[in-house]
Formats: sequence, structure tokens, C-alpha cells
Amino acid sequence: MPTRPQPIMKKFWLVARQEYRNRVFRRSFFLGTLVVPLLIFILLAAFIIVAVSTLDTRPIGYVDHSGVLDGAVMPERALNGEPMIIKVRPFPDEESADAALRSEEIQAYYVFPEDYLENPYLDLYYLQEPPDALIKQEFVAYLRYNLLPENPTPEQERLAKGVRLIVRSADGSKEFDTQGAGFMFIILSFGLMMAFLFIILNGSSYFVEVVADERANRTMELMITSVSPGQLIGGKSAGLLAVGLTQIVIWLGSLVTAWGIAGVYLPALWSVNIPWGMLLVIALFFVPTYAIVAGIMVAIGSVANTPQEAQQIAGVLNIFFTLPVFFASLAFANPDSPLMVALTLWPTTAMITIIMRWGLTVVPWWQIALGWLSSLGTAIFVVWAASRIFRVGMLRYGQRVSLRAAFGALLPK
Repeated sequence: MPTRPQPIMKKFWLVARQEYRNRVFRRSFFLGTLVVPLLIFILLAAFIIVAVSTLDTRPIGYVDHSGVLDGAVMPERALNGEPMIIKVRPFPDEESADAALRSEEIQAYYVFPEDYLENPYLDLYYLQEPPDALIKQEFVAYLRYNLLPENPTPEQERLAKGVRLIVRSADGSKEFDTQGAGFMFIILSFGLMMAFLFIILNGSSYFVEVVADERANRTMELMITSVSPGQLIGGKSAGLLAVGLTQIVIWLGSLVTAWGIAGVYLPALWSVNIPWGMLLVIALFFVPTYAIVAGIMVAIGSVANTPQEAQQIAGVLNIFFTLPVFFASLAFANPDSPLMVALTLWPTTAMITIIMRWGLTVVPWWQIALGWLSSLGTAIFVVWAASRIFRVGMLRYGQRVSLRAAFGALLPK
């Protein structure tokens, strides 16, 4: 009996699954993927060692002549939910506090004047170096916790949680929220940018290898006898996309784990907000950007005569995806400049530029929308064009596909 032909989508998923297995179960994939988590934990360990070794965790004292802190207690957590890492000790007078300071039992002490409520200024005493900014924040949190009444008004609760500061430059070129876009937020944004750039460039190498090697080895001719060009390229693209997503999941899982471990030693890290908006934008841009990479590299692999030639051409065209990195200094100086806006709207640079600008300014939603539509439209065209060029070059073993023939494949028959 003749065998029943397999459904189109079943062949598509068979190719995708096989391509995924071929890539993920390679030693090179494990080594390349595990390098990033290893670097994360090495940098984390170094950061914790430096931060913990340089942070003075001795208590900080105070002398209260005003009586506003009579009956004060030491909370385990501040009003904003962050854990308290420095103990606060009361002293009856300056002599006892000064003695504790000189014996290094405490690192500094504050003195409250008798008219503190009318004149809210404190004197700070220390030996050589003043306490770090984190220590001062801890003492302010202690004050807020103990000075707030038992039944505070909504306004008092809001003030107790601290100020949310929006920073804007005088010329309006920069704007960011200090609760979410401080130094750590900028570092996180650029870290994500480099991770996704690595995935995109790594994917481009995979796509060129898939087409160029199989075309040079003439295995493509055998595969085409059982699957259509669309099923073959579409399945391989889906498989490689799944490979990239697997790397992302592993890296994000490592980052979350490292962040949780670091938060035990450095509670201030919990004050850094997760950039959920940026992660959503990345999710929207990743698929069309990856599809653009796939289409361009499939087309290159189809017209190149050898795998080496295909890799050389791909290396040159990768500049179109890495272009935002060359303008990182301009992004810091003026993230809303016309050039940065143009890179946001250009399909091959949109995702990386938006990630770069996110930690430095407020990216208007209309720019994000136009950049995504540009990426999506370009992805659809590039994938369609790549399939036409692939159909022309798939059986031309040992023959160079001219540019004329490649462009001719895009014209209606």
C-alpha cells in the first residue's frame, strides 16, 4: 500500500524538532549557553565580596534631647518593606555616645536638639569618615517608622515611603524615574541589550550554516524530495527560534537566581524595580527581529558558493544589527537625538536601540509602535523574499547565484 502523505504542518514541526535537537544537544551549545550564567555568578560573587567587605555594619547611635524618640523600637523592616540591616542604639548623653564611638562600638551618632520639632536639624559625629549613604538612609527609615503615629493619614503614609523623583534635563533630552532607572537599571538595560545582541548574532551564524553547509554537501537535494522549501526553511527557522528562546530562559533564570542571592547580602537591590515594560517590548520585537535575521541569512546561504563565503557576507551584514552599539556614547549624551530616533524606527536596529534608550530616557509609545510595525513588515517581506531566492539556489550545487537571478526570483512570473 502506498504510504499516506504527512500533513503539511506535521512535516513543518518534524523539521523544527529535528533542528532544535541538533543544536541544543551539542556540546558547543551547552558551553556557549552556560558561559553567561557562569559570568553572572562570578561577577555577583565579586560584587558581594567588595560590597560586604566595604560596608560598615556597626550600629549607629543617637542622643535625643527632644524626647521625640522616647519608647522607640528597632523594626525588622522599614515602612516601604525593605529589611533593616543596620542597628540603631539610643544613648542617654553625648559622653556615653562619644565613648562608644571612640571604642568603635558604633560608627557614628546623631544628636537631637531640644527644639527638634521646631528646628528639625541634627548634628552628626564620626571619627574619620562619615557613614555611607545607605547607613544614613537606614537611620531615616528608623525615624519614619518611630515618628509616624499609630493611625497615620494617607498623606503621612505616602511621605513615610519616601519621595519618588522624576529627573529631567534642562533641555528635555533626558527623563527617568529614580526608583526604576538609576544606575542599576541602566546596567540591567545594557546587560539585556548585549544578551539579545549575542542571541541575534549567534542565530545569524546558525542560519548561514544551515543553508550553506547543506547546499555545499548536497544534502539539500535529498531533503527537498520529501519536504517543500517553505516547510524546510520555516521548520528550521522555528527550531532555531526555539534555541534562542531556550538560551533566554536559561539566562533570565540565572539572573533571577543571582538577584535573589545578592538580595540576601545587599537588601538595597530589592528597591530596583523590574522593568516589566521593557521586557514586554522585547518580547514583541524579538520574533520579527529574529525573522529578519533568518530571512537575510537564508538568502545569503542560498546565493553564496561556499560556507566560508556565506559567513564573510553575513559578518558584513551583521553591522546593520549592531549599529546601535557604535552610538552608545550618543545615547548617553542625548538619547532622544534624531539619529537615535531614526535607529528606533529602522527595522534591523529597532529592538536594540529601544533597550539601550529605555534606561536613559522615556521612549514615546508612538516610536515603539512605528518601530514594531517597521520590523514586522520587513520580517514578512524578508522571509518571503528568502523563500523565493532559496528556491532558485537550492539545487545549483557548485554554481554561483548571480544578483540578477536573485532579484529575478522576486519578480512575478
